[in-house]
Amino acid sequence: MNNSKISGLLFLLLFSAYSDLAGAIALDFWSEEELFNARSLPYAISAAGIPISFY
Repeated sequence: MNNSKISGLLFLLLFSAYSDLAGAIALDFWSEEELFNARSLPYAISAAGIPISFY
């Protein structure tokens, strides 16, 4: 394996763990139903980072 494949794999693991940990963010009961809450941006970052890591 060359360095680019290793770094892509590390980024894939990083963004996958970030997405998993974003689900553990505690929300208030009134913000759980909102479209944009504290979990939205971490999910968006990981959703953008996972395909980039395959590139």
